[in-house]
Amino acid sequence: MAGQAETAGAVMRAYLAELRAAGALEAVIPRLSPEAAKLVEKPPLPVTWVDIRLVHEPLVALSGLRGREAVRQVAHKAAAGQLGALFRPLLASTLRLFGASPTTLFTRMDTITGIMLRGLKFTWKESGPGAGTMAIEYPYPVHDALFAAWEGMLLFAFDLVQTKGTVAPARPGEGNKRCEIDVRW
Repeated sequence: MAGQAETAGAVMRAYLAELRAAGALEAVIPRLSPEAAKLVEKPPLPVTWVDIRLVHEPLVALSGLRGREAVRQVAHKAAAGQLGALFRPLLASTLRLFGASPTTLFTRMDTITGIMLRGLKFTWKESGPGAGTMAIEYPYPVHDALFAAWEGMLLFAFDLVQTKGTVAPARPGEGNKRCEIDVRW
């Protein structure tokens, strides 16, 4: 795996919109590096590839201010809002072709996220009917807030298939380069 991870500018824009809606953006800005603060001031174009560390800095700052649950909620709302609007056609087609189940989405995370994310690896392991574990691997150690963000993103899968489900807190591993998240529906 390469030593770098990038995400589309659309992700940064979605996070900023939700931080603004939550009334947290102004409190987050002073906690950012100068590079990340510039991206907040002038967000990247939606199709621009951006170092994922800069995109995630506002989430790490939010975690310090309001806790990991706030990060989980912002990520879920970003997925259901701006990101969902962008990617819903792809996700709807995938669900039509392969079945409207969380498993359909979880087993294809690498492919689904490939249009907005580079450098991460996703592995789904089913543990029984309606249950499994999503492993997410970064090329370098990351803050726990990023794992909380993925918990929120995984909740969106249940929204898409209109199924009630749960997403457990991530279990970090390998020096915070990797996590496992149990899901059940």
